[in-house]
Amino acid sequence: AWRSSDESRKKIDRIVKETQEALNNREGCKMSGFVFINKVPGNFHISGHHYPEAVKRLFMLGHKLDFTHKINHLSFGDINSVKHIEENFGDKFTWELDGRDIQEKKFVPGVGISSMNMAVNYFLEISQVDYVDQTNPEVEDTMMEAYQFRASQTIKTEPGMPAIFFRYELSPIRIQYTMSLPSIQNYLVRVCAIIGGVYAVSSIIESALRNTLSVFGFGDLSDAPKMKKKVVKRPKPAAASQ
Repeated sequence: AWRSSDESRKKIDRIVKETQEALNNREGCKMSGFVFINKVPGNFHISGHHYPEAVKRLFMLGHKLDFTHKINHLSFGDINSVKHIEENFGDKFTWELDGRDIQEKKFVPGVGISSMNMAVNYFLEISQVDYVDQTNPEVEDTMMEAYQFRASQTIKTEPGMPAIFFRYELSPIRIQYTMSLPSIQNYLVRVCAIIGGVYAVSSIIESALRNTLSVFGFGDLSDAPKMKKKVVKRPKPAAASQ
């Protein structure tokens, strides 16, 4: 137990020293990666809760953790599946939190060291969308999963540890899109529908034109004068006399 406590103290001393140097140099951090989550309501967060003693020592040294942040990209699901869906299904995915920029100085009152810290909560409602490809009859139907979400946020200033929480829950609604090749019967039905539509539209235009001419006193199209063909008879040539 003594050895474990001594190692923990040395680790905290190292964290405080490295963090103090980074804060003095006005450095930030960039995080990237992925986490596995279960399909049940939960959260993942970024905070200093794992090393509260180090955060307290930094505060006593005159330093405060600035949780100003910008989200470059946040999505759920396999990114390769999303790219395949966009290329083959023509659907375009947008992520609400991409580009979200939060400045702590806009929300934390006071200047300099303050006991108030910023706590940001992002609430995400995730919807699953399935894409089924039935265009290749020689291959079994391929289903790919993708996830879209709607986001809202709350920002509070409170005494305590600064943190950024992403709280998520899955929507009970599940959407499925199926891409398949049309049969010859469907093709013929669509062709007939197009022909019938063209005939119906042309009839409507012809009827509207006829009624318009009648209203403005031009008479009906059937009453329009018809050109008569005039036949001109040529004289017969005179017989030659010998």
